[in-house]
Parts: sequence; C-alpha cells; structure tokens
Amino acid sequence: TMKILPYVRQVYTVDIEQRMAQETQNRAHAAGHTNIEISVGNVLKMPLPRRFDVCLSNLPYQISSPFLFKLLQRLSPETGSPPWRSAVLMVQKEVAERLLS
Repeated sequence: TMKILPYVRQVYTVDIEQRMAQETQNRAHAAGHTNIEISVGNVLKMPLPRRFDVCLSNLPYQISSPFLFKLLQRLSPETGSPPWRSAVLMVQKEVAERLLS
C-alpha cells in the first residue's frame, strides 16, 4: 500500500483487523500521504467504491473466489457503476490452479 500512494490519486483499503488498518494509517500519515481511506471490516459485506480504475489485492484463501465474483459482477451494466480497468490479485497457488483448471 505504501509503495503505490505516491503514484495514485486515491487509495481505498479494507482490512479485517483494526490493528493492521491502524498501522497502515500511521505509516501513511508519517509519510505525509493523505490520499488514503481505510475501512475495517469484511470486504465481502462492504460495498465497493462507486468508482475505481484498478484493484490491487492480496487475498486470503477463504475469500479469494467470493471476492473475485464480487469484482466481476461490477462489470455488469446493471450495477450502474463505471467498470474498472484492471485488477492485480495475489492469491494462493491452490486458488490460481483452481481458476486455471
């Protein structure tokens, strides 16, 4: 997260652990970055931002498939939201193998 902050207009991040979200906030603040919005909770139960161009994510095994489907649903015209341009998702090897089979 810290590496991309200088290159983008806005970053939305979600972490299920308050401690990790606070650490990200502390590091961003210490580096002088204000272009970050941090939420704590289950990303599967939260709405995606209305507009975003790129999704970068390091997904836990348990939510990889549900999150991928949620992201793909966003491409549907029925959502009324602009489609995203690119997604870079880091998943465990087993998830990637399942997607490729």
